[in-house]
Amino acid sequence: MAVFSGVVGINDEGRSDENKCTSKPLMNGVTHPLDMGIKLPVIETPFAGLSRSLVEGLSNIPKAETLANGIVPAVSFCSAAEIISQHLQKCQPLAFQMSEITASINSFYSEHADMFEKIRSAAQKLNRIAVFLDCCKKTEWPIFLDSHPTFEEEIADIATSIVDEDELRAAVTEAVLAYYADSKLREMGERWSKGDLVSVGQLAIIREALRRHMDGDYLGSTTLLMCLFEGLVTRFYQVAFDSGMITDEDYDFVGKQCGSRRRPKKDPTARTKVFSLAICTETGALYWNASSEYISDIVLSGSGKWEELAESNPLRNKICHGEQTNHGTVIHSLKAILATDLILRLGTIVRAASLEEGSK
Repeated sequence: MAVFSGVVGINDEGRSDENKCTSKPLMNGVTHPLDMGIKLPVIETPFAGLSRSLVEGLSNIPKAETLANGIVPAVSFCSAAEIISQHLQKCQPLAFQMSEITASINSFYSEHADMFEKIRSAAQKLNRIAVFLDCCKKTEWPIFLDSHPTFEEEIADIATSIVDEDELRAAVTEAVLAYYADSKLREMGERWSKGDLVSVGQLAIIREALRRHMDGDYLGSTTLLMCLFEGLVTRFYQVAFDSGMITDEDYDFVGKQCGSRRRPKKDPTARTKVFSLAICTETGALYWNASSEYISDIVLSGSGKWEELAESNPLRNKICHGEQTNHGTVIHSLKAILATDLILRLGTIVRAASLEEGSK
């Protein structure tokens, strides 16, 4: 019968066997972990040396005599505490260094608190813009540039509080329709009427479309603006082209994105014209990128599964060719107005830039 002592077994012949775990079960087949020959893992970290030393120290803890006929091994806790204390003392220099580093970080932050506050504020603003634009894309509402910052925050709050896409679309639509009341549309019309941005005939159609929308003739307003839409795009593209604002490099880049590399720069597709105009802007890149995507991929879309887009969006090609006939709703009409406003804003930027370029 073998006699058990720690992790070293004494076999029946009286020889020690250090490679064999001869631990005696405790109770109901459970063995004591220190008597199973299990070695604690050494973590390879900056504290590896300390870890190894601590493990070695713990392995040297003297055991008291076995109690209850070897059922429950006991240890001398005084000796264990002394060994652990010796090794924990080695942590003190490291703890001191960490406290010095922490103090330095706190000091640096205190000295540059204003800078960190500006960074935090800018990050919050950028995050709000990203959430707002993403929501506009998901709900297909072209409100990228005409809304007030407080309204942007309202839309961003809606986007962060609603997960379901159908519920999000419904909530945003309700907010947009409430925001663009008749008074807001009149302000938009007054802005369009200033200067000679468009021709007299084009301005008359725009005014008529606004009037019809406010009178509830959504079919008439949407149809008028979609028939006018590409003419506005071409007008402003010609201004940019004649003034040399669209370089060959820019045009080649846009052409590759739109798949119209074979079209000459003087006569590109309507989608290419829109993206080319967006490149002429110097500020608001995120807004203009989102705006040009809505105009190009939705309003000027004419292929693929257009029926799904047409459920809640005005498609210029399909309306003018008599294929889309469901556009007599307040949603279609307001989106046609907002898309037209995006083009007019883009035209204003291009016109101002061309005049500045001509004065040099």
